Amino acid sequence: LLEDLKAWIIARTDLDDYKNILFDDERLQNRLKLFKNFTLPCLAQQRLIEERLEGTSIHKLQVFLATSQQLPENHKQKLDELSEEYSWLNICYLPSSGVSLETVATDYIEKLYNNIEKPILYSSIRLDDDDVLSVDFLDRLEMYVTKENIGRAITFANGYYGVYSSETNSFTQTSDLFSPKLALGLAFINKYDKNGYSNGIKTIYGAGNHTRIDRRI
Repeated sequence: LLEDLKAWIIARTDLDDYKNILFDDERLQNRLKLFKNFTLPCLAQQRLIEERLEGTSIHKLQVFLATSQQLPENHKQKLDELSEEYSWLNICYLPSSGVSLETVATDYIEKLYNNIEKPILYSSIRLDDDDVLSVDFLDRLEMYVTKENIGRAITFANGYYGVYSSETNSFTQTSDLFSPKLALGLAFINKYDKNGYSNGIKTIYGAGNHTRIDRRI
């Protein structure tokens, strides 16, 4: 729930209507089902999930889940239970105004890496709660995470589009999809050390509208 951001169609309405739609129990149950049964398992199967940053116990893959402080308590509890099951899943409950995803993400990066002496070359990746990545996504992305690519965005354009039915708990329709600059899995390469960030755009959330990202990066 972000009162000062109208980027999503659901938000382009009266605030009370926006809240009612956003926090509708049936809608939240369906979102949780997709996230728990599809999005999370695809991340858990990534090879890099077992790897740690050198000399630390920190997983190379860290999932930062941003949601609302006003999320109903029963749904907060379900998310918290998932974060206990997956040690690399971090839940952050955000206020409805005065915050940006870029700021929240960079605060998290700095908190995570401030005690590490070596510079951290990293990619930040956009993912919604109904997005599913190929199980070799991070392997494919890793080859682009180099010093030469700092400040560049990576888009994987090939995939599939699916229509999900909550009644049957299955996909009723799938088709091939080719969509460059798609938000799903859109990544940005940067480096962080005690002197700060190598690029002024710190994460993918500071890169602006994904459909026009090639005009900025």
